[in-house]
Amino acid sequence: MLPSISLPKLPKLPKLPKLPSVGNITKMVPNVGDVTSIVPKPQLSSVTNLAKLS
Repeated sequence: MLPSISLPKLPKLPKLPKLPSVGNITKMVPNVGDVTSIVPKPQLSSVTNLAKLS
């Protein structure tokens, strides 16, 4: 058996500043539904028609 080598203790990492929880971040960011309703979107049918023409 190998002799058990005691590793030197690593210095404790400094505590990171608390990040806001994911729930809070998502509350700050507008919902995807809100974004799509805010952004004026052309009718999908007209977009596909333009794609066919080009």
